[in-house]
Amino acid sequence: MGDSTNFFANEINQYFTQAEQYLNEMRLGNLKPLQMKEREDKIESCFRSVISSLKQFSIFKREASRSEYPILEQKEREFQSRLQVMQSDLTRAKVSGREQLGLGTQRTIGGGAGATPNAPPSSAHGMLGLAHTIQDRTAEALAAAERGANETFDLGVKTNEELRKQRGQLEGIQKDMEEIDSVADRTKKVLGRMMKRLFADNIIKVLMIILLAGVLFLIIWQSVKGGSGGNNPANG
Repeated sequence: MGDSTNFFANEINQYFTQAEQYLNEMRLGNLKPLQMKEREDKIESCFRSVISSLKQFSIFKREASRSEYPILEQKEREFQSRLQVMQSDLTRAKVSGREQLGLGTQRTIGGGAGATPNAPPSSAHGMLGLAHTIQDRTAEALAAAERGANETFDLGVKTNEELRKQRGQLEGIQKDMEEIDSVADRTKKVLGRMMKRLFADNIIKVLMIILLAGVLFLIIWQSVKGGSGGNNPANG
């Protein structure tokens, strides 16, 4: 693989490494709610950077040679698979973190055997749970928007490829037309030279005819003049 491929691979792996580091911090369970949210935001930012790099990598892959294309395609699939795995890990880390904070289960009053189920949570935990719910819904909306953007991007790439193919066909047609024009110009020049030669040959023929007619006239005139001179009595 070339330098460009290594550049994309190093960049994407760097984002994966950062996201993995934040995931490990979330798995430890020692984070406060605000710290947990901060790690989630950083991981999501790493995922967006990976997706952006993969889009550029996809464009670069389509410009590669036939021998390099299968290698780059396999590399792209590995990156996409790793991204999906880490997205699943993030979802599990979110659930685990909220359970550790007591937000994913029903709270009870008293905490003993006779505790009352479905009791309302405390104000701080309730606000935090609401914030996480809003965050989840926002994340889902962003994910849906991102999927739509990815589909639009893929459609744009395919359209660009089709336009590039049509452009190549049009350039081929234009080249053929230029060759036809060149042949027509050469034919026109050859016909022009032939017409000039034919015209010159006709002029030479006309001059030859005139010359022969003049010589024939002189011969006839000399014969007539000589005959009339021999029959003159004065000459006898």
